[in-house]
Amino acid sequence: MSDQERMAKFQQFIRRYEINTTFATKLRGLDGYEIVFICDDSGSMNTELSDVSGPYNQAPTRWDELKQTVSIVVDLASTLDPDGVDVYFLNREP
Repeated sequence: MSDQERMAKFQQFIRRYEINTTFATKLRGLDGYEIVFICDDSGSMNTELSDVSGPYNQAPTRWDELKQTVSIVVDLASTLDPDGVDVYFLNREP
């Protein structure tokens, strides 16, 4: 992906998540860095979160929350790291 395409994706991300200009500028400071995620995949990640609103909502697990967060952050990181991002898990071989 060219630098122009990465910048266009970055701007799209900033608009989608309504990130203010000051914070967007700080995020751009990560441009070109090798971005690596190390995710917890231990058994405790199946624990349900306790702060669920409403008695009929199914409580998400820590794993669900991690997947949602990593999905968003990988989307951002892919606009900043031209080589792509690396994702590793604590309890798996690299």
